[in-house]
Amino acid sequence: MTSNRCKISKMLVLLRRNSHIALLIFGVVFASYQFSVCHYLKQQFFYSSSKFFEHNYIDPKNQHFEINKPKSLVLIYVESLENTYSNPAIFGRDLLSGLNVYKRQGTSFDKYQMMPGTEWTIASLVATQCGVPLKTVTVFGNNRQGEVITKFLSNAKCMGDILAEHGYKNVFMNGPSLKFAGVGQFFKDHHYESLYGKDEWLLKGYRLTDMSFWGLHDDDLFKEAKIKLAELIKENKLFNLTLLTIDTHGMDGYPSKACIARKDKRFPNTVECTADNVGKLISYIKEQGWLNKVNIVVLGDHLAMKNQVYTKLESSPSRTIYNLFLSNKPSSKNTNMVVGFDMLPTILESIGIKTKAGRVGLGYSAISTSAKRPAQSLSEMQNEIGSYSKTYNQLW
Repeated sequence: MTSNRCKISKMLVLLRRNSHIALLIFGVVFASYQFSVCHYLKQQFFYSSSKFFEHNYIDPKNQHFEINKPKSLVLIYVESLENTYSNPAIFGRDLLSGLNVYKRQGTSFDKYQMMPGTEWTIASLVATQCGVPLKTVTVFGNNRQGEVITKFLSNAKCMGDILAEHGYKNVFMNGPSLKFAGVGQFFKDHHYESLYGKDEWLLKGYRLTDMSFWGLHDDDLFKEAKIKLAELIKENKLFNLTLLTIDTHGMDGYPSKACIARKDKRFPNTVECTADNVGKLISYIKEQGWLNKVNIVVLGDHLAMKNQVYTKLESSPSRTIYNLFLSNKPSSKNTNMVVGFDMLPTILESIGIKTKAGRVGLGYSAISTSAKRPAQSLSEMQNEIGSYSKTYNQLW
């Protein structure tokens, strides 16, 4: 112990005498943390070069899409929603009962797994909309990367681009600022015409006191979604209304006043409240008789991160991402094992837009009769999806 103290004391003396060295070390450490330099360097130079992406990526630009009675789409991403919340053995009740009541009328994939490059919100949006992971391509990483770039996967053809090409009007609505993680830039660059976030809600008359730290609460978001839906239906044209919730974000959640008044602000009640609000929006669409024109897809964006009940979530032997496809004519599925990349071709095919091969991006349609992912390919994907790929970088 004394020897270690002596070594530390000598090191401190050395750093005091050589302040420029200390400053340099501090600068390197700070830059590595702030700008993800280490991760960027590993991504670009030290990860093994693999042909996985080149061999498996089906570029939508080169695909012919077959159109058969296309329907409009309401796509709802629910923050951190996973199937574990439905387990009464863990939470004493099914926290997602307000949503699960519709499972008997729809289609869901019980083994929706999370892959590298899809584990946070903007990465999940990229995976499910473009069929590719989100990798570090700048010295900025994760959410920060999206906030500093001027173009977001501008050479990739994604869901919004495909739908716009076939006459759809794309609309995105969420509670937080569109600047966060480059969410607004991403949707803008991929043919979403109308975008709504915190600043837009403030302009519309909402006050900061009506909002959480992030922005508009989920119940107000769904209230605005109903108004927008009525407008879109009235236009009598194909549309895609994409929503993204926020109240179930960790650590403590951000329940609205109405949710707190209903029970309290403990995290399980916030999850239950958001699930009920999604269920009410589904019920509203059904009651209006719109399911003959509109399909509904509900997706957890990723598995829950650290929150008040994370130890309970970890006690589950199998954690999978929540998903639900609703239509007046439910689809038949070819598998229960899916990943985020599969959602792009699966969602497109569910609304009547498909490729002959049933594949787009890195994804396989889970309802196609012509394509099914080889079982062994998932382990290969898990191991190699992070590898350097010139083809992937060219999508930026």
